[in-house]
Amino acid sequence: MPVDKTPLGQDSEPARFLFTMYGLIGQVFNILFTCTYYNLTPFIRYNITFHYFKLFMHNFLSDKMLKKKIEDAIITYIFYHRIDKERISKIPFDDYFEITKDFNFFYKIRNEIESKQLNIFNGKLNKLIKLIEDNITVFYSTYF
Repeated sequence: MPVDKTPLGQDSEPARFLFTMYGLIGQVFNILFTCTYYNLTPFIRYNITFHYFKLFMHNFLSDKMLKKKIEDAIITYIFYHRIDKERISKIPFDDYFEITKDFNFFYKIRNEIESKQLNIFNGKLNKLIKLIEDNITVFYSTYF
């Protein structure tokens, strides 16, 4: 297949655009539904995927299980972009595993969200970002 055509055989710019959008939207749905089915925490690293995730997330907030998965995805996304990956990568994996198991970062964040009754879906993630950054600071000061 030539590189200038989509798998559907279309070579127009609108067809390429639609094909790309369907791929990104499909990725978001796949992440959400796979993680819900297997009871996994969604992990989104890339900004463009997270952007589309944010666009569609409000459609699923009425379902308690999906709402929790969406919250988890937002927490892990912020954590991934705030943690110093260079610093963490210098720790042997077994040590890192024990440290993170002991610190239980995700559990702490979830408890603080519940105890402070933070609504992370109101378009203002600043409180959640601050909460995560504060916990990262405590994590660093406790273990490094």
